[in-house]
Amino acid sequence: MKNEEMNILIEKFYIFDEKKLSAKQKEIAIRYVFGQTAEELATYYNNSPRSIWLHLDVVRHEFGNVSLSSLRTIIFMKMICKLANFENE
Repeated sequence: MKNEEMNILIEKFYIFDEKKLSAKQKEIAIRYVFGQTAEELATYYNNSPRSIWLHLDVVRHEFGNVSLSSLRTIIFMKMICKLANFENE
């Protein structure tokens, strides 16, 4: 996913509403939703997989301490809903 596309998802779709997350945490969450593994993300960000899991853990807690599979579903469904509303405007 290109940085431009990532910025649109983060800034214009308001997927994360008022969540207290860093830009990196938001980006990691979106990339995770689209199927990248912690190992792939670690390579992309030049971090350890453990660091990626810690970022995902922060995101998970911001969404109400949900499981990682639930987090994927929640963020994906928010993107679908926002996209449907965005196209209808």
